[in-house]
Amino acid sequence: MVNIISSTDLSTISNNDSFFIDTNVLSFLHYGYNPDPVKVNTYSTFISSLLKKDVKLYVSVFNLQELLHIVEKLEYFKYIIKI
Repeated sequence: MVNIISSTDLSTISNNDSFFIDTNVLSFLHYGYNPDPVKVNTYSTFISSLLKKDVKLYVSVFNLQELLHIVEKLEYFKYIIKI
């Protein structure tokens, strides 16, 4: 995904375009799941650029459910390890 984003020419994107945000991007940006500074920076910069162009961004209820599942599972494992 990082390679696709890195090779995207932002000048070709207009405010009439729409993007569907993947769960992995959401988890990197909002939870830090499997943090990779290169991915976090790439995703953050790309999303920020889209927002500056007033591009419509979408997520689905399934993406949010998957993100919540990732957070719940990882937080549970962190809790178990501390016991």
